[in-house]
Amino acid sequence: MSLVTDADRPTLYKRIRADIEQRILTGEWPPGHRIPFEHELVARYGCSRMTVNKALSELAQADLIERRRRAGSFVRRPQHQSAILKIADIRAEITALGRSYGYELIGR
Repeated sequence: MSLVTDADRPTLYKRIRADIEQRILTGEWPPGHRIPFEHELVARYGCSRMTVNKALSELAQADLIERRRRAGSFVRRPQHQSAILKIADIRAEITALGRSYGYELIGR
């Protein structure tokens, strides 16, 4: 039998963050959805404004939400990433090494 101590439980701000993050990732709160205001979250979780603020700050750093002064916090739209393939200039690389570059067409 294992005992769960207070030290093993996540802190309240981490639980708040995880709850909001789950709502975002499951689509319950879609992109553009306004997250409840801090005072509403304080009432919901029964904690201080500073605790809620810390959870929201971490979500903003993770690019899951966008915080707008006087407007509230909103679920961010996913950032699209594209792979860029860089094709090196062989002539420039060889010349930079102080060597001479040349080619010969062997067949067609």
